Amino acid sequence: MKPWSRLFLLWTLQGFIAAAWLVLLPTDTDKGVIFGFSAARLILFGGQITLTGVSAFLAWFSPRSTFVIPQNYYKPLYLVSICAALLSPLTIVVLNGLGKTSGYIFSAYAGRLLPLAFWLTLSSVELAIFLARRLTFQKIPQTLYKPLGFVMVILVLLAGFISITRVGIVRYNDGSWGAPATPLLEWQIYLVLLASLVFLAMETRWRWLQSDRFMGLFIYGVTCLLWLSKPVNPGFFATSPRAPNFEIYPFSDALIYAQYAQSALVGNGFMWPDVPTRPLYIAFITWLHVLAGQDYNRIIILQTLVLALFPVVLYFLGKELGGRSLGLGLALLAVLRDITANVAAPFALNYTYTKLFFSEIPTALVISFFLLLALRWIKQPKPFWYPLLAGGLLGLGALIRLQSAVILAAVIPISFFIIPNKKRWLTGCVLIVFGLGLALIPWLARNLIATGGIVLDNPISQTMTLARRWSGDNGNELIPRLSGEGDSQYSSRMTALALASLRAAPGRILGSAANHFINNEIGNLLIFPLRDQLNSPAELVWPEHAFWQNWEGQPSPGQLLVIAVYLGLFALGLAAAWRMNGLIGLLPLSLSLVYNAWTALFLSSGDRFLVPVDWAVYIYHFLGLFTLGRWIVGAGFQDKIVNYSLDIVLEKSPFAWKKTVLTAVLIIFLGASVPLTELVFPKKYNAVQATTGSEISLRGRAVYPRWYAAGDGEPGSAKLGYGAVDEARLVFFLVGEKNMLVILPLKKAPNFFPNSGDVVIDATLQDGFLSAHKVIIEKDSKVSEYMP
Repeated sequence: MKPWSRLFLLWTLQGFIAAAWLVLLPTDTDKGVIFGFSAARLILFGGQITLTGVSAFLAWFSPRSTFVIPQNYYKPLYLVSICAALLSPLTIVVLNGLGKTSGYIFSAYAGRLLPLAFWLTLSSVELAIFLARRLTFQKIPQTLYKPLGFVMVILVLLAGFISITRVGIVRYNDGSWGAPATPLLEWQIYLVLLASLVFLAMETRWRWLQSDRFMGLFIYGVTCLLWLSKPVNPGFFATSPRAPNFEIYPFSDALIYAQYAQSALVGNGFMWPDVPTRPLYIAFITWLHVLAGQDYNRIIILQTLVLALFPVVLYFLGKELGGRSLGLGLALLAVLRDITANVAAPFALNYTYTKLFFSEIPTALVISFFLLLALRWIKQPKPFWYPLLAGGLLGLGALIRLQSAVILAAVIPISFFIIPNKKRWLTGCVLIVFGLGLALIPWLARNLIATGGIVLDNPISQTMTLARRWSGDNGNELIPRLSGEGDSQYSSRMTALALASLRAAPGRILGSAANHFINNEIGNLLIFPLRDQLNSPAELVWPEHAFWQNWEGQPSPGQLLVIAVYLGLFALGLAAAWRMNGLIGLLPLSLSLVYNAWTALFLSSGDRFLVPVDWAVYIYHFLGLFTLGRWIVGAGFQDKIVNYSLDIVLEKSPFAWKKTVLTAVLIIFLGASVPLTELVFPKKYNAVQATTGSEISLRGRAVYPRWYAAGDGEPGSAKLGYGAVDEARLVFFLVGEKNMLVILPLKKAPNFFPNSGDVVIDATLQDGFLSAHKVIIEKDSKVSEYMP
């Protein structure tokens, strides 16, 4: 019997089994049934019998004829069979998932389609195996087995340890415990995988695809087009429009950054002598306000044009680690994930993306750019300005999020084992550290003048948080300052309190930090989606609830299987990166580990705090999937193995005095741009005018006014002024010589109260806010007065 005949005969036997299965399903009881079967069941039965009959005819006909399928059809048929083998069971899984939440009808569909899916899946797998034996594939390289086996053993041991101890999945009663960040969706992953495989096939045929300049511009253009085509979707951090102006305004942490920027615009610096957190990002949005005015949407457009560079940098990182097709996939994943975060903004918690006044994506941009430069420096000798620029970038990253600097703890040791010329290694490390210092010196000098001591970041967000959490206090109460205590003295006292708590209870603190660290790593793993339920078929396209935030560390059997698949993909990706690049392939993972460890020391984990470096983990997720996809479709393990134990370029690195000096000047200028931003705007308002007792009269700028009816407030917030209370009120923030929240009891929404209007206020100074008695606002020659 010919091989094709045996295959068709097998399909025939499976067809009879599927048809009998369909007949033996419980009898339909709906109206309009025929012989106990609904019309839909009869159609399915007819379709199955037809497939079985065609298979039987081909099994009989093929040995009696010259039947043959041309070999040039083998590859397309093979790919179709692979798709059918995957989509058939996936359809049943999705229908059953919908049946649990969206109505029994979907489960009924799954039951009726299961026999047909059984036949189609088995037949597709058999066809794929049949064709694969007649196609030419590159063998899986044996050099991959050892690193893959080693990684799998480590991951299995870690998974067993976590399962037994529950560390990282059971929440301790301390710190800030978070869920995974906004994930990628299934269709996005499949689409990007397809695009990357197609690019891999086309790259050698179309030479313009080999132009990195073209690819960078193309990715940047696509990113801007897709991100700017989606309007801001209001959520907790960019609130829904409300009276009096019905505009989107920043809220929560985003509001804090914006208030510092607004203070600079009226000539009061960053609320001088405060030491704000995220100073470089605050300076950045200050200048965005200068260029775009006060309209939130216009500011976000400008911010997007800058942050759209992030996928471009990921493209070049992917190219360094696994080729252009990998780089394209990483870039597209970053683009699509941001769109998902925008869709999920109304119902997600503690999220971040490019349409917010948040520092996580800017940090991701700077850190990924630093890693790109560091990879190239490690691979081969570079002029001195190269590592100097890398260090400057890391210093700028520290001015956005302080823990960015801890990445040196990953780069310096790994580069030591890769670079054989230790003089080159030492010189590069010194230049990186020197560049970091150049970026920080202007800000340290500013803070020395403002506080009288060495302070790098806001002590409330850093050392005070550390002291409070290490002491076991999980509230949000601030540890008060002592009389006459400046930021430098306060920071030193908080550090001493934290160390005292560590000496008193090292087991509790370190155990909790380990718990948060592993929670961070689990959150990184779940950047690929882990669903709890499907509320509707549309949720397969865009989320309708934050399923990733329902992770409670108690996965169902189905979720355990999905997690195992993700671990397998991660292991394969890590092993492939290791095989292709040596130790340098582990650098993104090391970067993520040290960054998340620093976050965990503050007893914090999950949510948006993962975003600055979680791209360093889905590099391995996607590389594993991409490697698997190349094997399945027959593209082979097309990679170039480079041994970085030897310097590729043996010539001596030129010092390049001129470029090195210019790079140093550029770093200093960018670092100095933060304190310079405080100096360039003239002071707009006079000093506070005190009256009697706690009564004051003052002028300033009113920003982000919101009016709330009695019983209304921002959903999910209990913040002073913004939480739901029984009194109708107008709430805004005053910037000027006095920077404070202002609350004006007001029964009706004001007809005229524009954002960034000039105000004169009579108020009583309360604990943390100004209780206004009268507010006069003026803008564009129009004046209104409001009193309770």
